[in-house]
Amino acid sequence: MSRPSTVPPHRMSDSSAHSNLGASSGVQPAMVAQELMQYLISKPPHLALRAMLDSVGRQLHLNAVMLGSLKIDQSLDTISIWRTGSEKTIATSPEGTEGWLQHPLVQQTLATGIQVVLPLTADPLTASVSPLPPPFLEPAAPLARLLPEGLQTALVARTQYRGRTNGILFLFRAQPHPWTETEMHVLQALSNQAAIAVSQINLEQQVEQQFQQQSLIYQLVGAIREGWELERVFELATEGLVKLLQLSSGFVLSFKYVDPQFKGRINEGVPRTRATVEALYFANEAVTALHEASLPAKSSSWLRHSFQISDCAIGHRVLTGVEHSLTIPAMGLSQDDKNLEASLAGMAIAPLFDLGRMPAVLVMPLENQGVGLGCLVLQHTQLRFWQPDELALARLVASHISTAMIQSNTLRKVQGLVEERTSQLRHSLDVQAKLYEKTRQQVEQLQRMNRVMEDFLSTVSHELLTPLTSMKMAIRMLREAPLSEVQRDRYLSILDNQCSQETHLIQDLLTIQRIESNAITTQLHQVDLHYVIRDLHQVWQETLSKKQLALIPSLPERSILMRTDPESLHRILTELLTNAQKYSHPGTTIDLQIALLSNQSIPHVSLRIENTGIGIFPDEVPLIFEKFRRGQEALRNTIPGIGLGLALARGLAAHLNGAIAVTSDPITGQEAWRNCFTLTLPLSPELLR
Repeated sequence: MSRPSTVPPHRMSDSSAHSNLGASSGVQPAMVAQELMQYLISKPPHLALRAMLDSVGRQLHLNAVMLGSLKIDQSLDTISIWRTGSEKTIATSPEGTEGWLQHPLVQQTLATGIQVVLPLTADPLTASVSPLPPPFLEPAAPLARLLPEGLQTALVARTQYRGRTNGILFLFRAQPHPWTETEMHVLQALSNQAAIAVSQINLEQQVEQQFQQQSLIYQLVGAIREGWELERVFELATEGLVKLLQLSSGFVLSFKYVDPQFKGRINEGVPRTRATVEALYFANEAVTALHEASLPAKSSSWLRHSFQISDCAIGHRVLTGVEHSLTIPAMGLSQDDKNLEASLAGMAIAPLFDLGRMPAVLVMPLENQGVGLGCLVLQHTQLRFWQPDELALARLVASHISTAMIQSNTLRKVQGLVEERTSQLRHSLDVQAKLYEKTRQQVEQLQRMNRVMEDFLSTVSHELLTPLTSMKMAIRMLREAPLSEVQRDRYLSILDNQCSQETHLIQDLLTIQRIESNAITTQLHQVDLHYVIRDLHQVWQETLSKKQLALIPSLPERSILMRTDPESLHRILTELLTNAQKYSHPGTTIDLQIALLSNQSIPHVSLRIENTGIGIFPDEVPLIFEKFRRGQEALRNTIPGIGLGLALARGLAAHLNGAIAVTSDPITGQEAWRNCFTLTLPLSPELLR
């Protein structure tokens, strides 16, 4: 294929120009220029541009008209195509048009700016027709589906606005055609007006892009102010940047230093650092497939993937300059950067930074006071240079992400501190509550003990002083008054009874003290309960009959032998019978029942003493076995006693490995209660045979 070259209009032969006037007969360049300007005035820029291409294509009877508009960075923006038989001009994105700007025809037009005519021979009548060079007509090229087939001739020019090239304009014909001066002038008019339309479109895009950039920043600031979760802030930033800059992918990495005290100390070398993918966004499924193809073994997704970034050339560059961005391809490298690039040439690159699939990379560090927190990475599948405004936007977004990370870390620390302090305070309150409860219980116990002590002093003083008073009176009468033998015997009997009562009281106090100090001794003997109950019945029969009471024992037929301390057993039964006698109503009976409980793992004998009389209130049941504690009814009815009998009985029963239980239930229709004290004692299995 021949090399493209410029063909000035004056080199075309007169006969060639004359033969082609018919193809554009009636076309006046001045009128065309006026019509194109009218489109520009009356329509929005993008609609005006399409109308221009359509008008020129129809008036010059062209097969296709194509305009490739360029961005400020001279990268391809959009391609607008009008073709014969089409009802409207088609505008397509530059995706999939790799190499378009590197086409020789485009390169020459961008370099020279003058019209380029194909085919290249001066005489169109004798020219050998050569097809247009690729990628315009290659079947695999995306534009081949939009352009008519068999294009043979093109007229090419660049569009310029205020000295800057902003587009490449093509006029196509399917047959060999020597382009006329009229067509050259129409092309010139079209290029002038198209340049203005493209400039206006670019300006609108810039304004829209700035608005979108501001909107993204406002959203980030609002999200950080409202305390969004860090993952959502990452997702908002990466998705917003990828869409705004029309990139392929973006992700956020967070750093974790093996030695936290080492982070940020650049002069001491590169710290061992692991990076974790916190957020990831792909522009489309094709980019997703590209990234998934580079996944390490046994990994299903890059998200939350962790790797040693300090071993990666790109990571090494970021860690050694946490305040500077990294762009690939690099522009304007300093000598230090060139030396660093040379030193990193032999290092591996992490699969996530796949420069083969993603040749354009922007790494913006996330840092706080010289300490690297992570980095924001933007990638593109096509080679592109990063513009200053793009770097500024990415740097601003990175600063907001860094702020969000610091805020999140600070909030997490504060929450941890608050939770710790709350836990400590709760524990302290629990301890204080327990101490308060313990103190309250101790105060109640002291108050109860104080009441018991008062009751004890009152009762004991009464029980001690009353016999002493009687004894003192009897002694005085015996000494001073002339008495008869009968009177003398009566006073001596008083002395004897009161002395016995005083002696019993003192013995009870000493016995309860020995029980509490576990100083009491027992002597076990084999006894027959039948004989014990019989002797007890004989002793109590007369005493009970004087108070209109009767003791009715109920014994099993067979003898019950047991090994126990006879004296302690006798004392327990005596105290229980004494208690029943005090609180029984006259004319009632005291039932004494004995039952053998041999069906248990350890055989027991149960002795039940039941009486009818004054009852025990439910709240008093746990207290009546405490020393010096008496029921309300006993105090109200001034029944004598100091509250030691039941305490002695329970203490002695426990000493014999037994127990005493009590129940008290009111009798329906009567002002009396049925009280039952049950003494349970263990039996020796060998004595049951």
